[in-house]
Amino acid sequence: MEKYKVLEHTADLMIQAFGATLGELFENAAIGMCEQVVEKKVLTGTTGTYPIEVNLFGGIENIFRDFLNIIKDGLYDFGRYPIFLDFYDGVAVVHFEEMDRDKSVFCDEIKAVTFCEMLITREILEEKWWWQTKIVFDV
Repeated sequence: MEKYKVLEHTADLMIQAFGATLGELFENAAIGMCEQVVEKKVLTGTTGTYPIEVNLFGGIENIFRDFLNIIKDGLYDFGRYPIFLDFYDGVAVVHFEEMDRDKSVFCDEIKAVTFCEMLITREILEEKWWWQTKIVFDV
């Protein structure tokens, strides 16, 4: 199963992300978002991590949107390109590699992650249970 696919949208950017687990869905959505806005990625080789506390009482779509907005801010503000995520007791740990901001090229800027068409579901796809959602990014 693919991690994500780009869907047509009239004005904004939309992807559909998939994951065998909810954590994998979050990871694939974050990677899909970043891959769609970074045209040329020049990495410095410097790696690191940062935690994102996940508010488990906000509803899954609220948690998901807030999570992606934090990833977006890390990408644009600090050049942190996510590689993978770990989840521990309500905390997502983002493993990233720093981008050379002078040599990397962004092809679009995401202003916000929206709730438009966002609905996280678990469905049988390719004879296996998968989490999936659509995400619209305001560009």
